[in-house]
Amino acid sequence: MEFGDKVTEALGSEVVDTHFYKLCEKENINDIHHFREGFKLGVQLMLEVFSTQ
Repeated sequence: MEFGDKVTEALGSEVVDTHFYKLCEKENINDIHHFREGFKLGVQLMLEVFSTQ
């Protein structure tokens, strides 16, 4: 029996599914945050390039 199976057996599939869902949700929030920060940096760099020409 693998570790994941033991955890599911001990806690129940509903708890494991809920935990996994929350981890995925957190990861999506981090992805959105990193995308937004990268986009803002890209815009700042483009504005800097265009303002020096």
